Amino acid sequence: MSNDDRKVEIYKQDCGFYRYQDLMMWSRFQTAATVEAGFLYGVIKVTEVSSDQLHVLMLAAAALVFLICVLSLKDHCDARRFLRRIKTFEEGINLPKSCWPCWLRGSYLMVLAIVIINLVNIYLVCERWA
Repeated sequence: MSNDDRKVEIYKQDCGFYRYQDLMMWSRFQTAATVEAGFLYGVIKVTEVSSDQLHVLMLAAAALVFLICVLSLKDHCDARRFLRRIKTFEEGINLPKSCWPCWLRGSYLMVLAIVIINLVNIYLVCERWA
């Protein structure tokens, strides 16, 4: 196996790892959004649970959403690491550049959504606690 064949094989593996990490990131983000929806529904609709139980449930749901978001951000960082290696390999090849500004790409908007979701959770927990 020549050196170029090895580089191509490494490139293919990096592309596979990138796709896997990117898929994991979005899957975890969708899971966090689903848990968040249940959390918000519970805050609005649950009335037959005592105040102390509701506080515990709210904190648990907010902590779960935060943990899933942290895992999603970890996957985002891992995917970017593979993407940097892929782009280094592709430097000699003329490939079309993305026409979207950097801040409008999906992963950056996902990070913004994660921040907003967790700020809403903090607000709801603090408001219910008071």
